[in-house]
Amino acid sequence: PAVIRLIHRTVNAGNQEGIWTGVCGEMAGDINLTPLLIGLGVEELSVGPQQVPSIRKAIRSLSHAQCSVMADDALKASISADIFKLTSNLAHSHYQDLFE
Repeated sequence: PAVIRLIHRTVNAGNQEGIWTGVCGEMAGDINLTPLLIGLGVEELSVGPQQVPSIRKAIRSLSHAQCSVMADDALKASISADIFKLTSNLAHSHYQDLFE
């Protein structure tokens, strides 16, 4: 939960200063976490070339409003497993085919 709160604070601070926020690496490339990152307001996901098609499809399959509601719930969660369940459920409900 601490990492999620840190991302949230970073995005908010960036927004206040007119600075975009991006995430790169393993977290950005995990399609289970895409809804959470979008919901937290992350504006750019930097992934390897092989991951671009699946991340692009995931983003296009999601509603920002749904992701924001889920992220609000995730910020209230006390354990990481609950956060992962929230974001993973949203991901699987919108692009199940990417997990097959």
